[in-house]
Amino acid sequence: MSRFVIFNQYPARMRYQEWWEAELEFQFKKYFDDVITIPGIGYQEDYTNEQFSPAKASIIWEATQIQNAIEFVKPDDILFFCDISYPGLSPQLAFHFRENKKFGYCHATSMNNYDIFEEYRNSKYLSELSVMQAMDKVFFGTEYSLNKHYKNNIFKLQINNSSVVGLPKPSYLDGISIYDSPKQYDVGIISRRNKQKVNEYLLDSILQVGFSVGFHDHTSSRQWEDYLSWIHSCRCIVSLANEETYGYQVMDCEAVKIPFIAPNKYSYPEVVVNSLRYNDSTELIKLIRYYKNFNQSTSSMSSWAKETSLNWFENVSKEIKECL
Repeated sequence: MSRFVIFNQYPARMRYQEWWEAELEFQFKKYFDDVITIPGIGYQEDYTNEQFSPAKASIIWEATQIQNAIEFVKPDDILFFCDISYPGLSPQLAFHFRENKKFGYCHATSMNNYDIFEEYRNSKYLSELSVMQAMDKVFFGTEYSLNKHYKNNIFKLQINNSSVVGLPKPSYLDGISIYDSPKQYDVGIISRRNKQKVNEYLLDSILQVGFSVGFHDHTSSRQWEDYLSWIHSCRCIVSLANEETYGYQVMDCEAVKIPFIAPNKYSYPEVVVNSLRYNDSTELIKLIRYYKNFNQSTSSMSSWAKETSLNWFENVSKEIKECL
C-alpha cells in the first residue's frame, strides 16, 4: 500500500512551519494508513523578524532531508511538499521522483508586492511555476492567491491542477480560552514592519488621530500563549498590508475574539467578514473608533474561512485520493 510522505519546511521558531512540522503527520494519519515525515537536521540559527526563515538552517535542513529522501522514498509513495513557493531545495525532488504522485501547498509567491525576493522575482517565479508543473495537484489558500499566479504567469506555463483549500487551524489554538489580559493598546499591529506588511500612510493616519498603537511580531514571543495574550491586550488588531495571500493573524484574533480589521482587497474579502474591512483611511479610522469602545467578543473570520480551516486535512486528503 502507498505511503503518504511529508516534506516539511525547516520548523522556524514561532512561525507556521513550527507547528506544521509538529502536526501534519499526526493529522494526516487520520486519512492515510501509512504516513511518514522525511526529517532534516535542525541546525539552530538566530534570525531577525525581517527574515522569513533562517537561511543557513533552512539549507542544512533541506540538504539532509534530500539525503534521507534518497534512502526512504519508494516509487509508489505519495509525496506532499509543504511549501512550493519558498526557494527551497526539497520541492525540486519532484523532477527526480517522476514515478511518484506529488502534491504541494503554495503559501505565497515572489510576485507579491514587496516580496523579500522582489529583486529577482521573475527568475524565482519561473522556478515556482516549474515545480507546480511537476505536481499532480497544487493547493492554494485563497482564490486571490491562485489568481495571482495565473495573472502573473508571464512565462505562459500552465499550472496543471489546482485547488483552493484555505489554511488549517493552527494546533496552538486548540482548546484556547479567552484571555483576561488588561487592555494596553487601542490598536495592535502583529506583523513585520516592512513595506509588504505595513502601509506607512495608513499608519500615519492612525497615529495622527492619537490612538495608542502597539507593534508585536509573533517571532518576538517565546511561546504562542504569550503572543495570543498580547493580541488580547489590544482593543483591535489592524492589518495595514500592501499584500496578503491569506493571513494567519485572522485565525489568531478569531481564537481570542479580538476584532481583526483588514483592507477590503487582496485575500481579505475571502477570509475576513465584511463588517471588519475598510476601503480607505477614513473607513479604517471609523472602524477603530467603533471597536475601541466595543466590549463584546467579536468574530472576524468569514464562514468559508472557518469551515475550511476546521476541515482542511479532511478536504485535502479527499482531493489527493481523488487524484490517485
